[in-house]
Amino acid sequence: YSTGGINSRFHRKIIKYNLHKEEVWSWTSEAHSLSERSTGTSMTILENNNIALLNNHTSNNHRSSSIWCIDNDAEKLWQQDMYHSSSSEEVIYNMATTTNGDILACGYTQNRYLGEVNRAGFIIRLSPDGEIRWKHAYADTLTHIDIQNGELLSVEEMTDGSIVATGYALVPYIDANGQMNYDRDLWILHVDENGCLEDGCGTDIILADNKVIANDDVVNIFPNPASDVLNVTSKKLLQGVVELYDLNGHSLYQDQLINGSCSLSTINLPSGIYLVKIYDSKNQNQQYKKVMIR
Repeated sequence: YSTGGINSRFHRKIIKYNLHKEEVWSWTSEAHSLSERSTGTSMTILENNNIALLNNHTSNNHRSSSIWCIDNDAEKLWQQDMYHSSSSEEVIYNMATTTNGDILACGYTQNRYLGEVNRAGFIIRLSPDGEIRWKHAYADTLTHIDIQNGELLSVEEMTDGSIVATGYALVPYIDANGQMNYDRDLWILHVDENGCLEDGCGTDIILADNKVIANDDVVNIFPNPASDVLNVTSKKLLQGVVELYDLNGHSLYQDQLINGSCSLSTINLPSGIYLVKIYDSKNQNQQYKKVMIR
C-alpha cells in the first residue's frame, strides 16, 4: 500500500486474521521513496508455521529480489537477497515448499552466468533457515547463445522429490518485414532434487535439450546439430517450401519440400544458430525451427 499523496512511500503489508475474520496481527515492510517499490506475488507457509514471502524491489526500472521470513508473531527472522548489480540480476516470480521444509523459488537471471545469455530461467533452493542449498540458471542447447531465452513462472516439488518448473521460452520467427522476432511458447522443465538434468551437475548454467511432443503436424529436422546436411521431414505438409535464415533475418537458402521431405546442404555455412522456416505455396501454415550448424 502507499501513503502520503505525492510523496507517497510504498510498503509490503501482511495481515493475519482468525477464522472469525478478526485481525490477529499485521506486519509492514520498510518504506521506500516514490521511485522505489516493494512488491511481491508469492507467499508460502513453512513447516514451523513461519511465513516465507517474496519481495521484489524496483528502483529506477532496475529490479532485485529477496525472500524474507517472518514468524507467527510477525517478527522478521531472516532475509536472503538475490544477486543484482547495475548490469545483471536474479528475479524471483514464485515460491513453493518441499516435503522436508525447504523453499523452492523460480524466475529468471539476466546477464548473470554467461555473457551471451540475455535472460535464462532460474531456480533456487533454500533451507528453512534461509541458507542457499543450490541455484541454477537454465537455457536450452539451441538458444543459450541467442538474444533471449525465457522465464520460469511456477515451481513445484513432485511426489518423488524431483522438481517441475513451468514458464515460457522465446521462439524465433521471421515477421512480415523479414526481421527476426520472437514469440512465447510454453516451457516445462523437469529436474531432480538438486536442480540437475543429470547426476552430478556442477555448473551454474545448465543446457537443456528441447523435446517436442510428437503429433501429426510436427516437422522433424535432423541431425541437429548438423555439419554437412540438414534433413527436413513433415507428416502433414507434403508440398511446400523450406527456407534457411541467419539470426539477422537474412534468407540464405530455399528449396522445395517434395513428398514431405527435403535436404539442405550446410557444408559451407559458418558454425552458429540458424532458423528454418517451412510453409506452403501460399506462404501459410508457417512453422519455425532453430538449428545449430557445427
